[in-house]
Amino acid sequence: MTQNEIFEFGRFRLDVAEHSLREGDRPIPLKPKVFETLVLLVRRAGHLVSKQDLLSQLWPDAVVDETNLNKNIWLIRRALGEGDETGTYIETIPRVGYRFVATVTRAREAAAPEPVPSREAAAAPEREPSHEAAAASPLPVPSPSGIPERRRRRPWRFIGLAMGATLVVALAVAVFTARRARDTPESRAAAARRTISVLGFSNLSGRKDLDWVATALSEMVHSELSAGTTYRILPSESAAHLRRDLALESVASLSPESLARLRRLSPVDEIVSGSYVAVSGGPGAEAQIRIDVLAQDARSGETLSAFSEMGDSSRLFDLVSSLGSRLRLALREPGPSPASAEQARATLPRDPTALQHYSEGLEKLRSADSLGARDLLVRAVAEEPEFPLAHSALGRAYAALGYEEKARLELQQAFQRSAALPAEERLGVESAYRAANKEWDKAIAICQELDRIAPGDLENGLRLANTELNASRAREALLVVRRLHRLPPPAGNDPRIDLLEWGILMSSDPKAALAAAERGLAESRARREVLLEATALLDRSDALQALGKVDKKPVEEALRIFTQAGDSGGEARAAHILGNLQFEEGDIEGAGASFRRGIAAADRIGFVLQKAAAVASLSRVAQLQGDTAEAERLVVEANSIWRAIPDRRQLPWGLNALGVLRAGQGKLDDAVALHREALKMCKDSGDYGSYIHDGYSGLVAALQAQGRLNEAASVAEEALKASRKRADESWNAQHVVELGTIAFERGRLDEADRLFAESLEVRRKLHEYTVPESELLTARLRIEEGRGEEAGKLARSASVGFAGTGRHPDQATAEAAEAEALLVSGSRAEATQCAETARRLMDEKTPNDARVRVLLARARVEYLDGHPDSARSALQTASRLARETSRKDLPLETRLAAAELDADPRTGSAEAAAVATDARAIGFERIARRADRISGARPRQEKSTPASGPRTAP
Repeated sequence: MTQNEIFEFGRFRLDVAEHSLREGDRPIPLKPKVFETLVLLVRRAGHLVSKQDLLSQLWPDAVVDETNLNKNIWLIRRALGEGDETGTYIETIPRVGYRFVATVTRAREAAAPEPVPSREAAAAPEREPSHEAAAASPLPVPSPSGIPERRRRRPWRFIGLAMGATLVVALAVAVFTARRARDTPESRAAAARRTISVLGFSNLSGRKDLDWVATALSEMVHSELSAGTTYRILPSESAAHLRRDLALESVASLSPESLARLRRLSPVDEIVSGSYVAVSGGPGAEAQIRIDVLAQDARSGETLSAFSEMGDSSRLFDLVSSLGSRLRLALREPGPSPASAEQARATLPRDPTALQHYSEGLEKLRSADSLGARDLLVRAVAEEPEFPLAHSALGRAYAALGYEEKARLELQQAFQRSAALPAEERLGVESAYRAANKEWDKAIAICQELDRIAPGDLENGLRLANTELNASRAREALLVVRRLHRLPPPAGNDPRIDLLEWGILMSSDPKAALAAAERGLAESRARREVLLEATALLDRSDALQALGKVDKKPVEEALRIFTQAGDSGGEARAAHILGNLQFEEGDIEGAGASFRRGIAAADRIGFVLQKAAAVASLSRVAQLQGDTAEAERLVVEANSIWRAIPDRRQLPWGLNALGVLRAGQGKLDDAVALHREALKMCKDSGDYGSYIHDGYSGLVAALQAQGRLNEAASVAEEALKASRKRADESWNAQHVVELGTIAFERGRLDEADRLFAESLEVRRKLHEYTVPESELLTARLRIEEGRGEEAGKLARSASVGFAGTGRHPDQATAEAAEAEALLVSGSRAEATQCAETARRLMDEKTPNDARVRVLLARARVEYLDGHPDSARSALQTASRLARETSRKDLPLETRLAAAELDADPRTGSAEAAAVATDARAIGFERIARRADRISGARPRQEKSTPASGPRTAP
């Protein structure tokens, strides 16, 4: 038990263990590092905490600059309702650190247990609802955290009695439930049918060219025994996993210790294993092979039968047929019918060369070398095109590499050739094809049929639950998982069930998902299944992150395990996850190194899907570091992979990212085309999260920059309608602000004011990084209205916000806007200071649009300060940069500024009149009206046409 810290200050309650900050009953979400920063300050309330102290505690293993800390402090102030450098809660000590100045009291500390829920609790709910009831009931939702229970006064002795009685009842229920859970139709069916595993064969000849025979013999013996048997034959994949998890140097005969471990890992009653050796013939020549076979009782270790067969390696089928007959006799199994024998024969290639390549390909696939498996299986398919299981295995290899369409086509080939296979094999092939083809109803029905054929079979149950989950039927998948938990051990304790449960619960109940990951982790460690342990560590980290508790150590441990085991696919995934965590905490260099490691690991095995993801993430690092050329190169590389696969789920992200980069380069036509392609892809294949809204926003910005305001407004209204349908407040605010920006340029200032206010309110409520953007837009609106003082305050707040998140180009733009606002207020000296601050914030990486805004403010300040030559120089540079952006508004702005500052009123007036005409021709009425004021023309009265679409907040 650990003592939980709960602090109260002002209207707020901070619960450290629950990672909860609440204002009354309203939860306030904070990112993990921001929450940690607040806890550090509150714990030392009233005392100065230096910046260095905060940096060393928040980022102990990384070197980061103060930008990350400034961002955290700014986000805390926003969450607590502060906007100034010194406020009610946090005081800034310039260049030194911070002090939490509010009065802090400790609430009664609650004992916070740290349990790992028992498997029985997860496995045996009181009553499992029917499928009909399950379809109508929602998934479990997490209970509210941070809300104190009503405290009841009760004498201690009665509490003790009550706890004792409760414990007795709980134990009784647990025993009854456990017994009931073991006495189910599934458990009875599983117990009634004995299980046999063909564990494998060892190559004792020392000849590498005969390694493939081990896999071929296992597959062939498995096929021989499965024909018409009364046993349940453990799938070949499961047997391969057992060999790996047991770390057996030889499977020729198992020691009592190995048998005991095997029984803990799998419900096996008998095992078949053995060895083979080449007794004649060298490499490249026909080999005489002796095969030794051993059948053992897995419980007692008793030898049931041991015998040998010898023959040519090209006559493996005849050898194994004889072995099969002798094994059946030892196991007291009847011989197969001719029909079942023919079906079993169809599970293997008839061509010896195809058999070799198929066997080698299977072994590569099972050892996570999907690239090597693909090459071998392609040859097997070419040598015997009608063999269905080679197509099926090749489809799995393509799927593991990320080639979704190629996988689907191979699985289709397997399905079309599967008629001669045994029923279970045929149904398994079809279910995989239907799932790849997104025919979910058919895929699920087939999995349910397999489940009926072999009730209590763990592998079939896992297949059904996975298919339900992929079909977005989480409730039904959860019911299957709970049924699997009730299987008798060791099947019911299999950690794969827990990890599948984690996947089902992550989106609805992260706390329950964490408990499932913890159980899976504990069980995989107990079984010494290291790859499952590594997977469980990643799942646990994901659940903790969803609960606001970021911890890199489990991910680093998983990365170490995958690397030591030689699982390059797992290494690539873990390195990518670690990079994302490092990126979020501000360790940009570390994130870049992790992403590059993930790329290298993915390259080793041709894992193109994971490589594309890591390359795309690395582009974010390059962009943050200001290397836009490298960022573009990486995005183009990721996009080329996603197009080749093809992966239409991720490609829209890459298209939108490239569109933003192209727009920043002034290539607006390219940007429009890229965003339109991304939108079409999302609409054609379904809305994939935020990617469709990324496309909308990018397209609106590019169209507006081109001066196509009507078209931009139409897209923004469509986007707002889509986000409101999804009830996504964040994207609602984004699309509302886009409509406000268009109204602003059209000169509809009242409408723009209302939309900016609506967006700002939502963004402040959500504590988003985009709050300063809305403040800056509103500041520009106030400048147009001549309300300099209010504009200055908004621009100052926006500048502080941008500084806190390290967005220096945006900060420079905000400082320029504040300078303009101070000029409107008549505060020339302060305006000069802001203009100089904006200038210092710029460097060679600052985008041209931000540079133009800064130069225009500087020109106006220089002109009013009596430096006309400096003003003209700034204007000339601004004019050149504005043309390079390909935007329509910025060249008009620079021309208007030149007219405004022209020493000759007549030429200035003529240029202003020309600007008004050009601006009005493309709908920029705001600029046209300002030009009218400079030229002395009477402003035109625009027809009032209200914009279409909804205008109220949800």
